[in-house]
Amino acid sequence: MTKILLLLIFALAGTGIVLLQLDIIRKRYQQKKQRKKQKEKAKGIPLRVIARTDMSHQHFSIRLQAVNHQPLQDFQPGQYITLLTQTQLDPGKQQKRSYSLASWQDKTEFYELGIQREENGQVSRWLHENLQPGSIINALPPKGDFFMSPQAAPHIVLIAGGIGITPLRAMVHKFVAQKPGDLSAVKTLHLFYAARSMDQMCYLDELIKLSELHYNFYFYPTLSKIEENWQGDIGRLNSAELIQQTQRDVEPFPDKSNIHYYLCGPQNMMDNMTQDLSRLGVSRQHIHSERFGLNLAATGDEEFSITLGSNKAFSFQKQRSLLQALEQEGIKIESECRSGECGQCKIKLRQGKVKQLIEPDITLASTEFLACCSVPESDLLIEI
Repeated sequence: MTKILLLLIFALAGTGIVLLQLDIIRKRYQQKKQRKKQKEKAKGIPLRVIARTDMSHQHFSIRLQAVNHQPLQDFQPGQYITLLTQTQLDPGKQQKRSYSLASWQDKTEFYELGIQREENGQVSRWLHENLQPGSIINALPPKGDFFMSPQAAPHIVLIAGGIGITPLRAMVHKFVAQKPGDLSAVKTLHLFYAARSMDQMCYLDELIKLSELHYNFYFYPTLSKIEENWQGDIGRLNSAELIQQTQRDVEPFPDKSNIHYYLCGPQNMMDNMTQDLSRLGVSRQHIHSERFGLNLAATGDEEFSITLGSNKAFSFQKQRSLLQALEQEGIKIESECRSGECGQCKIKLRQGKVKQLIEPDITLASTEFLACCSVPESDLLIEI
């Protein structure tokens, strides 16, 4: 009897060991499969340029379709995709740049981007020079939290500066595609669009035509300076006048007090406009903004030493951000939005002091900061 019990115990123990080993193998397989999936996802999907329009010497638009002709992922107007590039200046390093989707269709047949070439922008210059019909580029799927909700407000005001028009143009497309009688439809849409010159006011003719075709879409373009044949407003956008004009337009409509504001443009413009709107009584919950990159000025002449862990040290001087300095040194660091939103360039501060150029959209620990929107104020010891 004892022998039989011992044999049963050994048999059960052996079965347990086998089951444990099988469970370990299963978990390892799942982990390997998940890593492979994440790796494939990080590569993005290949897209082909099917059309290009040069809107000015500095601005161009492209339309993209999937290389395999598969359906594209739908998106909300206001969201963006991230292009993955390898420029000639650094062919061994993948660069990520996010661009707002500049048009919207009920059934997504293509992605359209409006891109501004920056003179000091390595990636935007490469895209401007190389993206032509037939070109193929990988991109990550659409994402982003900046989009209008028809259920949130019956009246929406869009405020654009420069190339910040792109996500707002997609919102206009969705608005004019509304079906009559839709209970969740936005009742009125206002677009206040400021640019330095007519040359830099992208999609102007299209927006004028849409405002003429749709009685409840109001378009107010403004130039910084007078130009020949310009019949719109001149100067800077004024929050008080903007509110007054909107209230006059929505007077015949119900719920005229429920107005939401969506801002996209240069950071200074959005900061000033947000402060002014709040001062004039607009609830902060009714103001939504999307940073369209950071137009950061180069820092002063003071030089600081940046030490990465216990190994690499380099100098920081005159760069626009710590992220730019790290990239110039060939130090690999993840980044996508480059405007304090995605949090991928998060860094741990071990010693020293940094200056935060804008308020990030994510929550950070007291010892963390984002490289894309920070500069040193002393020598630093950091950890990526």
